[in-house]
Amino acid sequence: PPSACPPPPPLHGREAQSFAEVVVRAREGADLPPASDGGRVSPGGVSFERGALSRPGSRASSRREAPVVVRPPTPELRAPVAENDLKRLGVIFLQRLLRGRAIQNDMFQAKEKRYELIKELRTAETLVDDSEVKEREAIQRHQQALIDGHISSAVGREVGQTLEYLNKELVRFKEERRIFAMVMLAERQRSMREAEEKGKRSEEESRRAKQDEMYRQVMQVHQGTVDSYLESILSETINAAAKKQAMVEANARASFLNDVVDSLEGAGQTDEDVVKDLVGSFLLPEVSRTDLRTQVKQDQARLLKAAHEELMAAVEGAGLAKRVLPTPPGTAAAAAPEA
Repeated sequence: PPSACPPPPPLHGREAQSFAEVVVRAREGADLPPASDGGRVSPGGVSFERGALSRPGSRASSRREAPVVVRPPTPELRAPVAENDLKRLGVIFLQRLLRGRAIQNDMFQAKEKRYELIKELRTAETLVDDSEVKEREAIQRHQQALIDGHISSAVGREVGQTLEYLNKELVRFKEERRIFAMVMLAERQRSMREAEEKGKRSEEESRRAKQDEMYRQVMQVHQGTVDSYLESILSETINAAAKKQAMVEANARASFLNDVVDSLEGAGQTDEDVVKDLVGSFLLPEVSRTDLRTQVKQDQARLLKAAHEELMAAVEGAGLAKRVLPTPPGTAAAAAPEA
């Protein structure tokens, strides 16, 4: 009975795939080649030969070489009765279960019978798989090495370009900092020179102002000395000329008066007539003397101005600049009456 059979062990790899194909073909009722020597046919018509499981292509070659088997005609069944449907379905299910269990037992017995061949196939496939895996791994390693080499070269080139750019930027930054430091140093030196020049210029201006003040004071002293000297000379000359002129006029006047008195006395005039003549002769000369004094003052101012101009011409000829020389006193006052 099916319950007395031990459960078959699980299948793996190509063995499970081969058994699955056999089961599917058995369920579909496909034509299978007859069993050869050394094998047997399962209830479903599947043969388990020694060479059938050795290589995947052996079953196809045997199928092409085997003669075509004509299946018997399929029996016809009458239409089932409605009340027997459950029983019929149960029988069909039981038949399928028994058929599948029988096929499973046959598959397990065939596997146990050909366990050495299966083991050999597994070993060969393992070796083939190992060689293929190793070759594939070698190819993958080679491809990975090529990829890593390309990546490394690209990364190295990119890193080199980046480092070169950073080096150039560093050099440019250092050059900019150096130029900026030089500019700042030049600005500082220029500021220091400007401060020194400004200090020197202020000192020079103060010294020049002192020298100008000294020169102005000296020229004022010289001008005062010249003015006093010229005034003294002119006053002495004018006084001498005036004294001489006065003496001459006094003598002339005295002689004139004497002549007038003598003529009047000789003419027999009275004292009143003489006094009238004396008074008339006194007023007119006084007016003349006033005019003479005015003329003398004008001449004095003109001479003082001429002396001042001659002195300034001599000073300018000596190389001295004309500074703040005040206008000699009396020039403006003399110029006004002259105008």
